Amino acid sequence: MLQNIIIMADAEKVPSEEQKIAMVREGLVNADAGENVFRAVYEMKLRRRYQKLQYEYPYNEDLDEHLVTAMRRMAEKLAYLAKRRIDLIDEAQKTLQELDVLEAMQDPYVVLGFNRHISGPPNPARQSIIDMSILYLGCRIEGAAVHLLTLPRTEDWPRAWFINLSLDMRHLTYLLPSAVSQMSHSPPLPACFDLYSRGNWAEAAFQNELRRIPIAAFKMVDNVPKLVPEWTPESHNKYDGFSTPWWLDGGMDYQSTSDGLRSGGLTAVARAYFKNLWPTDRSPIAVARDSIREQNIAVQIERLKQLEITVERLTRQINHIFSRLIALADTIDISGII
Repeated sequence: MLQNIIIMADAEKVPSEEQKIAMVREGLVNADAGENVFRAVYEMKLRRRYQKLQYEYPYNEDLDEHLVTAMRRMAEKLAYLAKRRIDLIDEAQKTLQELDVLEAMQDPYVVLGFNRHISGPPNPARQSIIDMSILYLGCRIEGAAVHLLTLPRTEDWPRAWFINLSLDMRHLTYLLPSAVSQMSHSPPLPACFDLYSRGNWAEAAFQNELRRIPIAAFKMVDNVPKLVPEWTPESHNKYDGFSTPWWLDGGMDYQSTSDGLRSGGLTAVARAYFKNLWPTDRSPIAVARDSIREQNIAVQIERLKQLEITVERLTRQINHIFSRLIALADTIDISGII
């Protein structure tokens, strides 16, 4: 029903200047009404097939003043209701567009206008492994960054900190295209990743920018208990539990460890970090994302239902006032006093 109303609103004819002047003289619209109000009233007039009003009596100032006052008030009310209805229809159109976006979020290629699943159909098990690996690597990067930022002096940072952090950052960068193509969304990322991805950094420049990020912004690891409720950190320090933490042991030979992670060792290390509690059939990130998306869809659908009820009520009120107004306008010629 609401979609039909939207289509009708889009198809409303635009009255000419002469037709606008005629409607004002007939008392159907006040002269200061907006363009949308003129269009709405003109459309109603056409639907009722009132091409030219037939006046029964000429205007009498002594007898008809109260009727003219009533007509003006009715025209103001009609304009208000018509404008309100137009605004609600615009809101409904935006809500329908938001629904389309929410539904397209299941597949990134739909948003881009490509065929569905160009890279192959989604694989929930593979998606779960990618999610687990990205979350582990992101938390690892975050743990390293937080440790560095809490050291009293930059001179205390490990000598190879920038090289080692860059190795993990590049590894995370390589994983993201697979994640987005499988999941149609960007997974949680450490607060410093966006900074690193902006371009080629010199060590000193990146260090200065990294120190500008408040430690409170690093909260990726806080997502883990929400996604895997059974998981608990190794100790009171939520960044404990990573294998070969180069930021703690100096990490002078981290290159060989990084090569091992990139050649297939990351999955096993991530599983161990999450204590084999990460689901293998479907990613909890995907489950959380779909749950939020479904909730948003339900909210938008309910909003559309309420808009439909309100628009239908306004339509009835508009038709009621217009039928009374056109009846009065058909009786009294007030063109000479407008």
